[in-house]
Amino acid sequence: MATSYAVISSEFGATNTASWLTTAYLISSTALQPLYGRISDIFGRRICFVVSTSLFGVGCLACALSNSMIVLIAMRALTGVGGGGLQVMATIVNSDLIPFRRRGIYQAMQNGIFGLGAISGASLGGIIADTIGWRWCFLLQIPVSFFALIVGSVVLRHEASGTLLALGEGLGVMWARVDLLGAVLLLGAVSNQLLALSLGGNSLPWGSPTVVGCFTASLTLSAMFVLVESRTLAVPMVPLRLLKGRLPIATQSANIAAGCAAYGLLFLMPLFFQVVLLESASKAGTRLILPSLATPVGSVTAGVIMSRYGRLIGMMRNGLLFMAVGNGLLTSLRFADSNWKYFAYLIPANFGQGIVYPSILFTSLASFEHEGVLKQAQPRCLSPRSQEPL
Repeated sequence: MATSYAVISSEFGATNTASWLTTAYLISSTALQPLYGRISDIFGRRICFVVSTSLFGVGCLACALSNSMIVLIAMRALTGVGGGGLQVMATIVNSDLIPFRRRGIYQAMQNGIFGLGAISGASLGGIIADTIGWRWCFLLQIPVSFFALIVGSVVLRHEASGTLLALGEGLGVMWARVDLLGAVLLLGAVSNQLLALSLGGNSLPWGSPTVVGCFTASLTLSAMFVLVESRTLAVPMVPLRLLKGRLPIATQSANIAAGCAAYGLLFLMPLFFQVVLLESASKAGTRLILPSLATPVGSVTAGVIMSRYGRLIGMMRNGLLFMAVGNGLLTSLRFADSNWKYFAYLIPANFGQGIVYPSILFTSLASFEHEGVLKQAQPRCLSPRSQEPL
């Protein structure tokens, strides 16, 4: 979406609502990610993987067939329901199968593959939109989703035992343990916050009653969410006990900051190339290819160092430093700068992203006992790390 959403919004004549192509995806994926963990405890990892992959593929097909911006935004939300599950289930399955000491290299491989997908999508998205049409940005993801569905169905064995369903507990009792109220409150809080940020300064002034009301509703629902999570009899979506102490708070704060910086880079740089430099979507995507290679390189580097030397916090600090320096360099770019600057200044931030995410994940996991690993993986995934390929 980073390099193609400008083309999409132009076709529908809805430039002011173009940001919702991403916002709708983020709302649904963010709010529903934590539920996948608990539901997979009930029905098993394989079923949740199949459902999330199927929803993602169906959502992509529906996006390609959309005939208006409103329908496309709604289908992007459906795609986010599946995409959020794919992201969190990959982390959970890794935690289930791989010993912690060896997990770093496997997570690095996963992040490296993810980085290659992001690289391909960032460049191909603009090229596809300029040549055969933006609808193919979604259609081409369907066979990939189908392949992933087949492989996952074969490789992931169905748990005949170990799930709560297999242990003979009543379905009603098991569903009572799922924090549905927390999910609704989180969905409302995130939706109102993103709605306010989307409308403010764009369609409406920041001081308008609608924008202020959305911010107020978001704060109110967030406070209610914290209250519910601290008192619920269900298994909470975000166990607050996991956030006690300096290290968990610092780690998750760094995660939020890194996510904001990463998404700012992902979506603003293609916009800079297209609006300021007056380049096509294809050219903007092409500019991102080589610098984005630094992301999987950073992931593999972090994975090797963490697995061999156990340097978790040090890698996280170094990754954040690279991101800070890289984003600082990007703020100095101007219209008349040399092409080498547009290339070189993107490398540090991308390299830092590759280091930051696996190091934050494993710093978090190392802070808790095994039974807390699943829940800790979920709030970590609430940061918008999933840089959608197309």
